[in-house]
Amino acid sequence: ALVLLAGVVFMMRRRVIRPIEDLTGAMDAMAGGETNISIPHRDRGDELGRMSASLELFRKGIVERQALEVERIRAAEE
Repeated sequence: ALVLLAGVVFMMRRRVIRPIEDLTGAMDAMAGGETNISIPHRDRGDELGRMSASLELFRKGIVERQALEVERIRAAEE
């Protein structure tokens, strides 16, 4: 029973906890202003994959807003 429990814990760590930690790291980087990052686990077909895809949309939105702001500043300077 102990071996089975250890196996379940290992699989949970590998399939759920580690990907959540990876996503948390990506969110922390984005919160710190970093947008040149790769969002992990977007290819998964589960909830974590959908969360990753949503985070990628947020990242792209930030990049687009930054580009528009740069264009606005350049236009104002001319």
